[in-house]
Amino acid sequence: MLNKQTCQIVNTTTNTMYQVFENKTDHYKFLHYVIPRERFKRINYIKKIKPEKQQDDNIKMIAKNMQLSMREITMYKQLNDN
Repeated sequence: MLNKQTCQIVNTTTNTMYQVFENKTDHYKFLHYVIPRERFKRINYIKKIKPEKQQDDNIKMIAKNMQLSMREITMYKQLNDN
């Protein structure tokens, strides 16, 4: 969430006061009226860097030809690089 106060309100109402609300729409209405409105803010997520697909294909091919696991091939490659 964007700010700590809103996060804390949602957590306390969800975790401790869940028995008060009969259904999810009541909980939503409560939060809608209690939490102050804010301007739209864009959240920039951190994306995971994906390994090169070409290298994975080469490792798969070597593992298949030598009848070894991909883990063993990557381990041998790391040992060779050092």
